[in-house]
Amino acid sequence: LECIGSGVYPVIGAFFNHSCRPNTLRVNIGKTNYLISSSTIKAGEEVADIYSMHFSEINRKGRRDWLNKNFHFICNCLACQEDWSMFDQLETKVRPELRQKLEVVEKCISTALARGDLKAVYDLHLRDVLLLESGCVSPHVLEVSLRNSLQFACWRFMIQ
Repeated sequence: LECIGSGVYPVIGAFFNHSCRPNTLRVNIGKTNYLISSSTIKAGEEVADIYSMHFSEINRKGRRDWLNKNFHFICNCLACQEDWSMFDQLETKVRPELRQKLEVVEKCISTALARGDLKAVYDLHLRDVLLLESGCVSPHVLEVSLRNSLQFACWRFMIQ
Protein backbone atom coordinates (compact mmCIF):
# COMPACT_ATOMS: atom_id res chain seq x y z
CA LEU A 1 0.00 0.00 0.00
CA GLU A 2 1.20 3.49 -0.81
CA CYS A 3 0.63 6.14 1.84
CA ILE A 4 -0.89 9.28 0.33
CA GLY A 5 -1.81 10.98 3.58
CA SER A 6 -2.55 10.45 7.22
CA GLY A 7 -4.29 12.05 10.13
CA VAL A 8 -4.28 11.92 13.89
CA TYR A 9 -7.69 11.47 15.47
CA PRO A 10 -7.08 11.20 19.24
CA VAL A 11 -10.76 11.54 20.10
CA ILE A 12 -11.75 8.55 17.99
CA GLY A 13 -8.98 6.32 19.36
CA ALA A 14 -9.76 7.39 22.93
CA PHE A 15 -13.43 6.36 22.72
CA PHE A 16 -13.67 3.62 20.10
CA ASN A 17 -11.74 0.39 19.81
CA HIS A 18 -10.52 -1.00 16.52
CA SER A 19 -12.05 -3.81 14.49
CA CYS A 20 -10.93 -5.04 11.07
CA ARG A 21 -14.68 -5.28 10.38
CA PRO A 22 -15.99 -2.16 12.11
CA ASN A 23 -19.69 -1.47 12.62
CA THR A 24 -19.07 2.19 11.84
CA LEU A 25 -17.58 4.25 9.08
CA ARG A 26 -15.80 7.54 9.38
CA VAL A 27 -16.35 10.58 7.19
CA ASN A 28 -13.84 13.41 7.62
CA ILE A 29 -14.90 16.79 6.32
CA GLY A 30 -12.43 19.55 7.05
CA LYS A 31 -11.64 19.39 10.76
CA THR A 32 -14.85 17.55 11.61
CA ASN A 33 -15.00 13.75 12.00
CA TYR A 34 -18.31 11.93 11.69
CA LEU A 35 -18.59 8.37 12.96
CA ILE A 36 -21.66 6.74 11.42
CA SER A 37 -23.14 3.31 12.03
CA SER A 38 -22.57 1.05 9.01
CA SER A 39 -24.58 -1.85 10.41
CA THR A 40 -27.11 -2.50 13.12
CA ILE A 41 -25.50 -2.07 16.54
CA LYS A 42 -27.37 -4.00 19.20
CA ALA A 43 -27.71 -2.85 22.82
CA GLY A 44 -24.52 -3.75 24.67
CA GLU A 45 -22.53 -4.35 21.46
CA GLU A 46 -19.23 -2.51 21.16
CA VAL A 47 -19.10 0.42 18.75
CA ALA A 48 -15.90 -0.13 16.76
CA ASP A 49 -13.95 2.03 14.34
CA ILE A 50 -11.14 0.94 12.02
CA TYR A 51 -7.59 2.15 12.65
CA SER A 52 -6.06 0.50 9.61
CA MET A 53 -7.04 -1.63 6.67
CA HIS A 54 -10.34 -3.48 6.37
CA PHE A 55 -10.12 -7.28 6.59
CA SER A 56 -11.08 -7.51 2.90
CA GLU A 57 -8.03 -5.47 1.80
CA ILE A 58 -5.10 -7.19 3.48
CA ASN A 59 -4.53 -10.54 5.16
CA ARG A 60 -4.63 -11.01 8.93
CA LYS A 61 -0.84 -11.14 9.34
CA GLY A 62 -0.39 -7.86 7.47
CA ARG A 63 -3.11 -6.13 9.48
CA ARG A 64 -1.84 -7.43 12.81
CA ASP A 65 1.78 -6.53 12.02
CA TRP A 66 0.79 -2.99 11.04
CA LEU A 67 -1.44 -2.50 14.09
CA ASN A 68 1.24 -3.87 16.43
CA LYS A 69 3.90 -1.60 14.91
CA ASN A 70 1.72 1.54 14.88
CA PHE A 71 -0.70 1.06 17.79
CA HIS A 72 1.08 -1.55 19.94
CA PHE A 73 -1.62 -4.21 20.08
CA ILE A 74 -2.46 -7.50 18.39
CA CYS A 75 -5.95 -7.33 16.96
CA ASN A 76 -8.35 -9.96 18.21
CA CYS A 77 -11.53 -8.85 16.44
CA LEU A 78 -13.83 -11.50 14.96
CA ALA A 79 -12.28 -11.13 11.48
CA CYS A 80 -8.83 -11.80 12.99
CA GLN A 81 -10.01 -14.59 15.32
CA GLU A 82 -11.62 -16.42 12.39
CA ASP A 83 -8.97 -15.33 9.82
CA TRP A 84 -11.55 -14.09 7.32
CA SER A 85 -10.69 -14.16 3.64
CA MET A 86 -9.83 -11.14 1.56
CA PHE A 87 -12.35 -9.68 -0.92
CA ASP A 88 -11.70 -12.02 -3.89
CA GLN A 89 -12.31 -15.11 -1.76
CA LEU A 90 -15.46 -13.96 0.07
CA GLU A 91 -18.82 -15.65 -0.33
CA THR A 92 -20.77 -14.39 -3.35
CA LYS A 93 -23.88 -16.58 -3.35
CA VAL A 94 -27.19 -14.83 -2.68
CA ARG A 95 -30.60 -16.47 -2.38
CA PRO A 96 -32.81 -15.57 -5.37
CA GLU A 97 -35.49 -13.84 -3.26
CA LEU A 98 -32.88 -11.70 -1.51
CA ARG A 99 -31.15 -10.91 -4.81
CA GLN A 100 -34.47 -9.71 -6.22
CA LYS A 101 -35.05 -7.37 -3.24
CA LEU A 102 -31.49 -6.04 -3.43
CA GLU A 103 -31.83 -5.39 -7.16
CA VAL A 104 -34.98 -3.33 -6.57
CA VAL A 105 -33.18 -1.19 -3.98
CA GLU A 106 -30.14 -0.81 -6.27
CA LYS A 107 -32.38 0.47 -9.08
CA CYS A 108 -33.89 2.97 -6.65
CA ILE A 109 -30.38 4.08 -5.64
CA SER A 110 -29.48 4.62 -9.32
CA THR A 111 -32.65 6.65 -9.84
CA ALA A 112 -32.02 8.74 -6.72
CA LEU A 113 -28.42 9.36 -7.83
CA ALA A 114 -29.61 10.50 -11.25
CA ARG A 115 -32.02 12.93 -9.54
CA GLY A 116 -29.29 14.15 -7.21
CA ASP A 117 -31.36 13.09 -4.19
CA LEU A 118 -28.49 12.19 -1.87
CA LYS A 119 -30.73 11.83 1.20
CA ALA A 120 -32.69 9.11 -0.63
CA VAL A 121 -29.41 7.48 -1.72
CA TYR A 122 -28.29 7.33 1.92
CA ASP A 123 -31.66 6.00 3.14
CA LEU A 124 -31.72 3.34 0.42
CA HIS A 125 -28.22 2.20 1.38
CA LEU A 126 -29.50 1.71 4.92
CA ARG A 127 -32.33 -0.41 3.53
CA ASP A 128 -29.72 -2.54 1.71
CA VAL A 129 -27.79 -2.95 4.98
CA LEU A 130 -30.90 -4.30 6.72
CA LEU A 131 -31.66 -6.67 3.83
CA LEU A 132 -28.12 -8.06 3.89
CA GLU A 133 -28.13 -8.45 7.66
CA SER A 134 -31.35 -10.43 7.50
CA GLY A 135 -30.38 -12.72 4.67
CA CYS A 136 -26.64 -13.10 4.03
CA VAL A 137 -23.92 -15.19 5.56
CA SER A 138 -21.17 -13.00 6.96
CA PRO A 139 -18.57 -12.19 5.75
CA HIS A 140 -19.93 -11.63 2.25
CA VAL A 141 -18.67 -9.72 -0.77
CA LEU A 142 -21.87 -7.65 -0.81
CA GLU A 143 -21.31 -6.48 2.78
CA VAL A 144 -17.93 -5.06 1.82
CA SER A 145 -19.19 -3.47 -1.40
CA LEU A 146 -22.19 -1.99 0.36
CA ARG A 147 -20.04 -0.58 3.18
CA ASN A 148 -17.78 1.15 0.64
CA SER A 149 -20.77 2.49 -1.29
CA LEU A 150 -22.45 3.66 1.94
CA GLN A 151 -19.30 5.51 2.97
CA PHE A 152 -19.20 7.31 -0.37
CA ALA A 153 -22.93 8.11 -0.14
CA CYS A 154 -22.46 9.54 3.38
CA TRP A 155 -19.54 11.66 2.25
CA ARG A 156 -21.46 13.00 -0.77
CA PHE A 157 -24.57 13.65 1.33
CA MET A 158 -22.65 15.46 4.06
CA ILE A 159 -20.64 17.76 1.76
CA GLN A 160 -23.63 18.94 -0.23
